[in-house]
Amino acid sequence: MKYICFEGCIGVGKTTVATQLAASINDTYALFEDFGAHPFLSDFYADLKYTFETELGFLLIHYHQLQKAMNTQPQLLISDYFFGKDKMFADANIMSEKEIDIFIQLYDYLLSSLVQPDIIICLSGTTDMIYNRILNRNRESEKNISYDYISKINRNYDIFFSEIKRNYCTIDINMNENDFVKNPELITELQQNLIKMNII
Repeated sequence: MKYICFEGCIGVGKTTVATQLAASINDTYALFEDFGAHPFLSDFYADLKYTFETELGFLLIHYHQLQKAMNTQPQLLISDYFFGKDKMFADANIMSEKEIDIFIQLYDYLLSSLVQPDIIICLSGTTDMIYNRILNRNRESEKNISYDYISKINRNYDIFFSEIKRNYCTIDINMNENDFVKNPELITELQQNLIKMNII
């Protein structure tokens, strides 16, 4: 099985690009983050109180989704998230040392049973662009998300990507300069790069 992850800040365009790439390749299992399954997300964005519950919820949802996908043994798995993001978000959001210790123990245990991606496609963009996309898509769970929070997470992604690049094969895409909706040829270019890298 080959495994491609897309990763980047909330609203940067992961699902859009992952969907387009998956549609362009036969025999692909496309896996998308299930925001609707998360019971605490709206409350978290409203006042940022429910950090522990929110991060544990995402961790378990992501793990279940990935295990289910991997058990089907697809020829190619494309997901719009990387499991490692859960640790990054926990570090950014959980303030209690006791809670972060519990989270990391569970994260490490779950990670040990997951297949690691062959490549991570890192999508980046300015906070202004990302926040405007979040406003425009008008998700109910995100109606209270703040610009300051997105700015914080976007800065954390810069550090996270630097860490990823030390351990994984990556491709960088600046989403301010590459509009995959207006320019469908960008998917063809990405697909060709992945072929040259022997990923697909």
